[in-house]
Amino acid sequence: MIRHFKNETTTTKTNSDHFVFSDSFKNLGTIKQTGINLAILPRAVNLKLFEFIQSLDLTIFPAIQTSFYAYECATVLSMLLKNITADKQGLEILISDLTEVTQQFSAIVHSELVRFRLQVVDNDMCRYFHCDYNNLRLISTYSGDGTQWIANENLNRNKLGCQNNKEIVKDSSNIHQMKPFWVGIFKGELFLNNHGNGIIHRSPPISDRSKRRLLLRIDA
Repeated sequence: MIRHFKNETTTTKTNSDHFVFSDSFKNLGTIKQTGINLAILPRAVNLKLFEFIQSLDLTIFPAIQTSFYAYECATVLSMLLKNITADKQGLEILISDLTEVTQQFSAIVHSELVRFRLQVVDNDMCRYFHCDYNNLRLISTYSGDGTQWIANENLNRNKLGCQNNKEIVKDSSNIHQMKPFWVGIFKGELFLNNHGNGIIHRSPPISDRSKRRLLLRIDA
């Protein structure tokens, strides 16, 4: 059983005190607090953006992996995505949204330079629950199933790396999952004073190979 959370209207801690829901990009900054390892903004779906993404042929969507300064985001993406569609208005909506997310993340982490990755996932990459050895990473799914995570109390942390989710997760009926367009900032093992508390997560398994995810990942 996968647990989805209803949209939150305020910045709130859950029953597990290490992940929080925020009502604005600004309040995602709570991710920097000691003990917090996941901050989520449960954004409502922009209907025009959703319809545009659904109209795209994701089989030919280019994989983008590059670094740039946040203020350059719209310019860079306009160049890299200019040939994916004839719907220029829809493309502008997508680029505008990606730019907002990028610049908000840049402001939270106090880094103008970001590492930007936008790609279509059509396999079971990262299917094992794991933590990342980094500082802060933003993840958002624009199409398809969202990233899954588990609470610390539902985790056998000493089993990480065993490549067996049944050993890692105590209760498989209590796995949490982000919805499309939600924005999550994931804290890794290298963040100051967070060793041993990196958020445990995975990409959702895609058993049907016709399924695809459009995944955004930003690091600073």
